[in-house]
Amino acid sequence: MKPASLNLRKGNAPTITKWPYAGEIVTGDHIIPRSVCPELDNALYNLEMMPLTLNQKKSAKIGQRQIDLAKRWNADGLLSSEGLRNVLAVSP
Repeated sequence: MKPASLNLRKGNAPTITKWPYAGEIVTGDHIIPRSVCPELDNALYNLEMMPLTLNQKKSAKIGQRQIDLAKRWNADGLLSSEGLRNVLAVSP
């Protein structure tokens, strides 16, 4: 397998180079789903990179990690009170 930097120079998408997802394309995923909180759709701090198959298996679920981040972002002024209420409304 070629190093990722060589693939990127040729215009290819970045790929995972180590197991268990070696060879898969890297995708960006919303930590707090945009269906739950549209205001975070274009916020870079709401994105994380993950393998394509893992991203496809994921759904728009809200867990404790998302709740904690929403509270912190709200306290830091990065998420509105309405956005925080949206997250809390769909949490388990």
